[in-house]
Amino acid sequence: MSVAPASSIFQRGKRLLRAALVAVVAMGGAGCVRAPRPTGYLGNYNGLVRQPLTYFGIYAQPMPAAKKPRLDHVLQILPSRWDAPRLPESALEKELLDLLDDRLQVFLQRYAPPSVIVTRRRDIEDLEGTGANVTQLRCSITYWDKGVGILRPLFGAFYLGPTQLQVEGTVVDWRTREALLRFARRGLGTGVVIGLMTPQSVSAKFCWRLSINETADLLAQYVVSQLRPPPQNWWRSAAR
Repeated sequence: MSVAPASSIFQRGKRLLRAALVAVVAMGGAGCVRAPRPTGYLGNYNGLVRQPLTYFGIYAQPMPAAKKPRLDHVLQILPSRWDAPRLPESALEKELLDLLDDRLQVFLQRYAPPSVIVTRRRDIEDLEGTGANVTQLRCSITYWDKGVGILRPLFGAFYLGPTQLQVEGTVVDWRTREALLRFARRGLGTGVVIGLMTPQSVSAKFCWRLSINETADLLAQYVVSQLRPPPQNWWRSAAR
């Protein structure tokens, strides 16, 4: 009976290890994009479709071009709501909601064209007579999961033990109260910062904050991408 050389056994072991790592990474990669959990916030979830990788992990309902909001409008960010099961710390709920609103404003102002005014002002009735379209963005945190903190510093790169935080929302026409956009994203937090694992990933709060920042960035890009140009010479008719 012949025995395989040690080098051959070593090479075979390397191939098996590489194959196992690829499989784990593939599982993690597939797991990091998950369909939103039906929480009831949006009602029917059958119309939500996974968006291109540019808006990683966002599921949204495609809207006809005629119903998409125009560019010559004010986008009002309404205060986000907590529609998920209660956290043990109520102060953390407010902290996460405030962070979501702040980051949405930052990213929307970054991506929106100059003709769009992004504001969190509550008194926008005075804009009604200007001829501008006013749309309202409302988001809600509808689901959370703390994950397994002890796993994240070691295996977070493979999406083992991640936190989960789902954000759902709508963009509504201010005058007609008609929903123009419906979307949701269930973000998974592993605590990875610039591709590196961090000891802070043990903390669910740390991972949730990172997840909110990422989700707000992607949602802002998606919302801006759904805006359509105003009619030609609209500013002249508005000035009359």
